[in-house]
Amino acid sequence: MDYSVQSVHFRRGLKQELEHQYWYARQLSEIWKKIESETNKRPPVTKLSVISRFVISPFTGLFMAYKTREATIAYLHPLLRFYYLKGLLKSGN
Repeated sequence: MDYSVQSVHFRRGLKQELEHQYWYARQLSEIWKKIESETNKRPPVTKLSVISRFVISPFTGLFMAYKTREATIAYLHPLLRFYYLKGLLKSGN
């Protein structure tokens, strides 16, 4: 891994990225149905895995911030995970 590489692919800013995470998670039910119908397998991501990733996100955010020497990741990673979880919960899944 090259820890000196920094990702700059946020959409038009943090607000739009958070909105995208929320929107995408709201669509998961349809995505999961399509995966199941086309592959006859359960999707690799489950509601429980989304919840568990959110729960550990403060720790993974700190780890990534340390490794990349970019302090903002410590709060951005959990924030992105929160919006994803929020979207999933709002979708009723």
